[in-house]
Amino acid sequence: MTWTPQLELEAQLLHSGDSWVECWTIPVSDTHAMFVCAHTSQITVGSVTYEPAAIGRSAETADSRGGIPTLTLRISNVNRAAQARLEEDGGVLGRRLSRILVSTSDLGFSVGPSVWEIEDAEASDLEVVVRLGPVSPLEAPFPARRFQRNRCDLVYGADRCGYNKTRAGAMATCDRSLLSSNGCVAHGDDEEAAGLPRRHPIHYGGEPSIPRGPYL
Repeated sequence: MTWTPQLELEAQLLHSGDSWVECWTIPVSDTHAMFVCAHTSQITVGSVTYEPAAIGRSAETADSRGGIPTLTLRISNVNRAAQARLEEDGGVLGRRLSRILVSTSDLGFSVGPSVWEIEDAEASDLEVVVRLGPVSPLEAPFPARRFQRNRCDLVYGADRCGYNKTRAGAMATCDRSLLSSNGCVAHGDDEEAAGLPRRHPIHYGGEPSIPRGPYL
């Protein structure tokens, strides 16, 4: 099965009776951008207000050779208003457009962003069509953390770990596992034996729920 934006939205809806709205940030210059959403009213996320707009988009499509998917975005161009914004600073080609999904029941919660590079744009009296491609793999964002099921990636004794390794009788090291004699549960047993609040394995930095393999 190919994962598409439609499946992404459906997956979100399986876990919520609320609607999810696509909010787009379209850069028109180095300092300005269009903030639009596929909704009937304004949506404010943090300090950004997305204006309602008639927006449609294609499913992600890849070529027959398995190339990276592309996307086509269509924006209403009544009175050529959208075209005027997109031509403010020499056009939008090569700029990076992003999208977040926002829950209408909790505007403080969003998914994303997804980022594309604008490869082509054209306008008619009715709409602006923007063709999007992937950013260079060498410049694509990567997750800040890589989760493993059998190994904690937190710095031992640091704030996020929460274990006080400087107290008298503390365990000097941790092998970053969950269940070994020098692992996270053992450190929790040590905290409890010392009469301290048990912070471990609640603070374990791995993901035991990952069903197979060491990595997510």
